[in-house]
Amino acid sequence: MASYHIPQFLDSGDKIFGPLNVRQFGYALFGGILSFLLFTVVQSIIPSIGLYGIVPVFPVIALFGYLAFGKYNGRDSEIYILKLIIYFLKPRLMVYTRVADNSDLDEHLSKLTYEKISKEWNERVAQTSTDENNFENHSTKMKAERIRQLGITIDVGQRNALQSVMKNTVANEISQNSLNAMLPQNQNHRYTQSLLINKRETIKPIESEVANIPETNYFEEK
Repeated sequence: MASYHIPQFLDSGDKIFGPLNVRQFGYALFGGILSFLLFTVVQSIIPSIGLYGIVPVFPVIALFGYLAFGKYNGRDSEIYILKLIIYFLKPRLMVYTRVADNSDLDEHLSKLTYEKISKEWNERVAQTSTDENNFENHSTKMKAERIRQLGITIDVGQRNALQSVMKNTVANEISQNSLNAMLPQNQNHRYTQSLLINKRETIKPIESEVANIPETNYFEEK
């Protein structure tokens, strides 16, 4: 039976000095050097203090011991110590609030003064009046040409829509015929073919009816 080696304790780091990894050994070494220097300074300042000079060193030993071996919530203690130092250097209070940030909206609304709105309204009214006057001042022939162009635009749109419907219908017809050809001949249930719009039969009656309408000149100048 095959056996597999599964790596474990990946967060512990490589052991370089007994049970200590690189991070722990670094904190222990730096804390030991700093404690020795502090003890030497205290001994030089107060020679008569004797072994009591180790008392000021206890906070340093405790701090670096906690940094090297301490854990909180399964994480290294140095993370929380660093965040604590950052908080004291730059304190911030995060408060939850439901008030939305409407600074951009307030800035936009502040620009909409009464004078600006009134000016824009007057400009639009003047433009509308100008367009109406220009249309009224045109001759009857130009008005008729304009209406004819609008009618052509609408007719082209309807014609394109009709062509699109016919194209989809033809594609559906071809698909149904192909599917019926693929089915066995003795199949009882077959797909029924959809009605195909005959373009000539549909347009011819309309053209005949239009031809019978008498021509009327609504824009004849009197």
